[in-house]
Amino acid sequence: MSERIDFTDRGIIPIYEEVAQGNVRALETFLSSMESLCRRHSYKPLVDFTNKVIDFYNGEFRDHVMRTFNSWCESDFSLDRLAIRCGAGSGAASTGRRYMEELRSSLEGMFRSRFQRISVDTDMPELDEKDILSTNEEITRLMSTAESVKDEAVSQCNSRSGQNMLYLLIAPVIRNTGESMCGCFRSMIAKVVEGSELYSRGVISTIDSIQTGGVMDNAGFAWPNYDDFI
Repeated sequence: MSERIDFTDRGIIPIYEEVAQGNVRALETFLSSMESLCRRHSYKPLVDFTNKVIDFYNGEFRDHVMRTFNSWCESDFSLDRLAIRCGAGSGAASTGRRYMEELRSSLEGMFRSRFQRISVDTDMPELDEKDILSTNEEITRLMSTAESVKDEAVSQCNSRSGQNMLYLLIAPVIRNTGESMCGCFRSMIAKVVEGSELYSRGVISTIDSIQTGGVMDNAGFAWPNYDDFI
């Protein structure tokens, strides 16, 4: 392992940028696929779920990315504090702060464009339970891409640490950032499973009601609360 620290190496900035941008691109691809599913099936709970993810992208996801970055800036692993701890002096610390401000500007720029909520006529839905579960396939692809982006960034840090120890010190920051974004996406899977169960339960309840005297005669019958899907 090298003990050399080179603050003239700006390679850390594009590595961190790629973690954030790679996840943004993956989420945009996911939302594009979900929009196609919504327009194909016209199923209100699926549209509501997709719009919930769009709201998440436009709000909470951006806040999460910036909050994670700010945590790095305030930690002992920030570039300016690493410079001080290594005895590089205030000039090197200023360089580190400048790099991080450039990175902040780049991250904020990723969210200047916003996804528009989907508006679909849901009066005539056409779908099967498998169509809802196909959403899980999209989320699985999203998760796989997010994991690959994180692993590639950590691998780059490890491969460059032999020439510049700064990459070794930053690798945990990159890993934690990537894992936190994966965690954001992972929480969506449970909602899709819940949605397919609600759909199936509604169909079964209707069939059972017909078999026991008809829906019109069963005053106690009620569809599941599809608002739970979102």
